[in-house]
Amino acid sequence: MTAAFGGHSFAQPELLAQALTHASCGAAQSNERLEFLGDAVLSMLVSWHLHQQYAELDEGPMTKARALVVNTRSLALKAREMGLPAAMRTGRMFADGSQFSEAMCADAFEALLGAVFLDGGLEAARSFVQRHLSAEIERAAALPDGTDWKSHLHRVAQAGHRGNATYTLVSSAGDDHCRTFEVRACHDGRSFAAAYGRSRKEAEQRAARLALAELGFE
Repeated sequence: MTAAFGGHSFAQPELLAQALTHASCGAAQSNERLEFLGDAVLSMLVSWHLHQQYAELDEGPMTKARALVVNTRSLALKAREMGLPAAMRTGRMFADGSQFSEAMCADAFEALLGAVFLDGGLEAARSFVQRHLSAEIERAAALPDGTDWKSHLHRVAQAGHRGNATYTLVSSAGDDHCRTFEVRACHDGRSFAAAYGRSRKEAEQRAARLALAELGFE
């Protein structure tokens, strides 16, 4: 018999049952130990992804990027997006998982990852993280200081009542697994300095930052 959640089919469904059991149930096997394991696995996998995919980032930016992904708010949003709190077994103090705090939702996500790791090993856990957090990792890597430069440039453009900024792909080079993109931001008939990135989104964020600097808004 198998059970599935979050895109992973469990060969050991008892691990999924444990991951979905909150400590308030008073059960002998709650998800707390799995949460402890999942926390460590998540940090390692996000660090690994950043190290492998973003060669231009030094230790400091990688640490900031990881913190943007592996934090309570980010994981709680993902847990709710997956419907994880609603699937939890809870004690009488909760009508259901919808009453969970952000911290409890984040813990549930980490517990589920811990269960995936024990059930399928490192590759299964890596696939789980890629499936659910790849977009968050990409945004964090492009913005290790947490600033969304494209949104900032959009607000500046709207404030001037001169339409939205656009982004032009100037060039791209390299193999599919190691590609570099060159992008230039344009606004109100003006082209700004080009920026480079390992993805088009990353290059656009950096191009927006260069445009803002030229406009005196950074």
